[in-house]
Amino acid sequence: MTADDATTLGERLIRVEPDDEELRRQYEERKLALRERRFTPAQRALGWIGLPVSLAISLALGWRLLTTETAEPREWIVLQAVSVAGLLAISAWTAHVLLRGRATWRADRAFQAGAVVLACGLALAAFEVARSLDDHRAALGMLGFAVVVLAGAGCGLAVDHFRRVRLEMRVARLENELRVAESANPIAALRRARGEPGGGEGVAGRR
Repeated sequence: MTADDATTLGERLIRVEPDDEELRRQYEERKLALRERRFTPAQRALGWIGLPVSLAISLALGWRLLTTETAEPREWIVLQAVSVAGLLAISAWTAHVLLRGRATWRADRAFQAGAVVLACGLALAAFEVARSLDDHRAALGMLGFAVVVLAGAGCGLAVDHFRRVRLEMRVARLENELRVAESANPIAALRRARGEPGGGEGVAGRR
């Protein structure tokens, strides 16, 4: 054990350098990450590639539904209509965040709300299709599709919630460290004025 390790907690807190720019920079970055999520160049490129593809598919399916007379059951038409609406909504959200260059907290919440509505709509439409089918295997397949859609939406929400909780915990930890550093500043200044041990340049100043 070194002499530094043998010091008391109070003495170590007194020696904390209050003007720790690196600590403040990390704190501001974590706070910014809670408010908005920036995209990497690869994510932006993938978004600009996928946007016209999803938009073209949704428009083609929508045009087919509106112009082609079909004898398909009502359940299948509803399923296709919900899929088209979902693709259009995703395309609009993708274009919005790509043009802004970042996804804000509100944009993420809007996407999550839309994804939940879309997942419930797809699952309900798939369930109605399954009820209308005479083939038990095909019906089970549609039921499986409904379950997968709902499970995927639930997992996506859980992952995003876990990511945000981790960020909030890191921000809280950094905020506590900054408060301790700032509260130790008057004590350190007083000890420096008295020439007592522990009132020196501080831990951060000796890095």
